[in-house]
Amino acid sequence: MLKKELVPNLNLVKLYIKASKEMKLFYHIKHRVMHAYCIRVSNGDLSLQDKNILLKYYLIDPLYAEAACKFFNSIDGKDIITWNTLLHGFAVQHQFERCLVIFHELIEQQLSPDAVTFLGLLVSCRHFGNLAFAYDVFDSMESKYGITPNVMHYTTMVSLIGGIVNAKEAYDFINKRMVLVKPNKAVWVALVASCGKNGDFELAEFICKEKLPEGEGDEALHHLYASSKDYDKAGEVRKRIERPENKRFHRAAFSMLVED
Repeated sequence: MLKKELVPNLNLVKLYIKASKEMKLFYHIKHRVMHAYCIRVSNGDLSLQDKNILLKYYLIDPLYAEAACKFFNSIDGKDIITWNTLLHGFAVQHQFERCLVIFHELIEQQLSPDAVTFLGLLVSCRHFGNLAFAYDVFDSMESKYGITPNVMHYTTMVSLIGGIVNAKEAYDFINKRMVLVKPNKAVWVALVASCGKNGDFELAEFICKEKLPEGEGDEALHHLYASSKDYDKAGEVRKRIERPENKRFHRAAFSMLVED
C-alpha cells in the first residue's frame, strides 16, 4: 500500500496494531518503522477522538510506552479522555508511579478528573499493592471531587483488599461501604477469587450459595479449587458446570489446566 503511495486511514492503522499484538510481531524492526509512520500519519487531519483511539492501541504493548508518550505529547487540545487513556494504559502495565505523575499533571492542566480517572488510579494501586493509598484515592472521590464511586470502583477495591490482606476484610468492606451501591456479580466474583489467598473456601462457598444466583459463581469457585490443587472439589464444581442446561461450561472447560 505504501509503495503505491496510498495513505492508510485510522481503521487500517488500528487493525494493523491489533494484528501485530495478537501475532506477537511488535518486536520486528519493520513493525517499529510502521509505528513511526502511524505517528506521522496521525498528526494530520485525524480528530481528537481518533487520536485517543490510536493512543490506546499504542499502549497495548509496554515496548511502545515511550512512543505512546511522544504521541501523547504531540496531541493538541487533549481532553480528559486523552489523559485517562494514557493513565489506564500505564495502570495495566503496573506503572504505579507513572500513573501518579499523569494524575497530578492533568490536575495542573486544570482538567477535572472523572470516574474513569479514579478507576485507573485504583487499578494501578491494585497492581502495585498500595492499599493505604487506594483507600485515600477512593475516599477522595466523593469528599474532594464530588464523584460517587460506582460498582467498578468497589469491585477494584474488593480485589485489592482481598489480594493484599484477605477475603474477610474485603467482605467487611462490602458490608460497611456498599450502602448506596448494590453489589453485583462482579463484586462477589472478585471476593470469591480473593478467597484463595488464605484458603478461605468456606467464605467462597457461602458467597456462591447465598449472594449469587445458582451457578453464577461456579466458574470462579472451580478456578479457586483448581488453583489450590484441590482437584476433588474442583471436580465436583465442574460437574455442575458441565450440566447440559448450564451454557456457561464452554467458558470454564479449560480452567482445570493448571500448571504443577
